[in-house]
Amino acid sequence: MVSIDDASGINNGLPSLWALVFDNLDIKPGDTVLQVGAGVGYYTAILAELVTDQGHVIAYEIEDGLAALAQENLRHYQQVEIVAGNATEVDIFPELDVVVACAGVTHVPKEWLRYLSEKGRMVLPFTGENQWGFLLHLHKNGDDLPIRSLGPCGFYHCFGARISEEERALTLALNLTEGAAPNIGRYHLGLPENDQFDAWVIGNSYWISGSMPNKT
Repeated sequence: MVSIDDASGINNGLPSLWALVFDNLDIKPGDTVLQVGAGVGYYTAILAELVTDQGHVIAYEIEDGLAALAQENLRHYQQVEIVAGNATEVDIFPELDVVVACAGVTHVPKEWLRYLSEKGRMVLPFTGENQWGFLLHLHKNGDDLPIRSLGPCGFYHCFGARISEEERALTLALNLTEGAAPNIGRYHLGLPENDQFDAWVIGNSYWISGSMPNKT
């Protein structure tokens, strides 16, 4: 792990973790990828290689200085678009095959889900108040949103994709399950019925159901 901005606590992350994430996203030539948190472009370059020049990587970076460095570093990739800005404030995207975030959220921003293709997939760090949580893998199947956990993680917060009540709910749910998240489950829009006993965590406008890992 290499520090990018000591003052902000930003680093490039663990290459082994991102290898796991990209492998589970099954990124193919020709895919359109939204990356949230480009940093200086290290993993954006890997995404560019995976989609090839047939695809498109749209990488947002909220820190202007880092975005400028990423633009310079990746200027030779015609399939890469570096945007200095906040991806949670964007209303319109092209159809997205893959969404991957490099900062912790407490919910799936509605526009990221809205523009996800019918067989699209995403990996987002779902994290609580202390920046710790799990990697949520979502593979869209029409209106069905099956999810699974790729394991625990720690990430700095994603500005614009966090709600304090959801932070507390995630923190409580993870504490009760000793940091574990559902092995297999569903991401549901709206709120559960009162008799919905398989709700693991309930956010402001979503809930997650699923089976929990067996304790050994």
